[in-house]
Amino acid sequence: MDSCVLLAFLLFCWAEAASAPDPPLKSIRLGDAVTLPMTVPKGQSLNNLLLRDSSREEAIAIWMDSKDVSVVNIKYANRVTFQKDEIAFRIANLSLDDGGTYEISTSFTSSSPKVLGSFLVAVFNITERISSLGNDSCYIYLDCEVGMGSGHRVTYAWKDSETGTTLSQVAWLIQLVHTNHKRAYTCAAQTPTAQSTFSFVLQHPCIPNMASPGPWALGSLLVRGLLVTAALLLL
Repeated sequence: MDSCVLLAFLLFCWAEAASAPDPPLKSIRLGDAVTLPMTVPKGQSLNNLLLRDSSREEAIAIWMDSKDVSVVNIKYANRVTFQKDEIAFRIANLSLDDGGTYEISTSFTSSSPKVLGSFLVAVFNITERISSLGNDSCYIYLDCEVGMGSGHRVTYAWKDSETGTTLSQVAWLIQLVHTNHKRAYTCAAQTPTAQSTFSFVLQHPCIPNMASPGPWALGSLLVRGLLVTAALLLL
C-alpha cells in the first residue's frame, strides 16, 4: 500500500475500529515516561503494530517487524520508541496534553484491526509554593493539574495519604505545617468515567528544593511508590 494512502487511512479512518474494555489507568508525573505493554495472543506472530490516541482518533507510531518505529504524528517526534523485548511502546517527556486513551493494535491495514492493549494515561503536574512564618513552620500551597484526555472535565480532591481524610475538594490545598513534620498527600483527579490518584511525601515541607521540576519549588518531594492508580466508575 502506498505510504501516503496508508497514513491517510490511519489518521482519518479509524472511527469504526473495535473498542476495548475499560482501559487500565497509568498515573504519570509531568515530564516522565510511560510504557504501554501489550498481550500477544498465544501462537500469534506480530508483523505490524499501530499505536494510536483513541481519544483524538489519531495515529501516533507504526512498528513493522525488523524495522525501527516510524512516528507519524509530529507531536510525538523523538519521543516514541518500541521495546521489542517487552513488546511495548514507550512515550517519553509527557505533557499534560498527552493525557488520554491509547490503543495498540495489529492487522491495522485490514478491515478488522485487533486491539492488543488499551490504556488511560493521566499526566499529573503537582506544584508547591512555600510561605515561611519564621518559627519553624510555614504555609504550603499545593496545586494539582491533570491531563486525562481532550474534552474531559476533571474534578479534583486532596487527601491525607495516611488517614484518607479529605482536605480539599478543589485543585489546590493550603496547609500550615512544621519544618520537621513529614507530610503525605494524595491528589485525586476524576472524570465522569474514571479516577486516578497520585501520592507523594514531603519529607521537609518548609525547605524548598529548587532542583525539583515544576514552575514552583517542590519541598523535598518523594513519590510514594512512584504512582498510585485506581479505576472508579461513578454511580
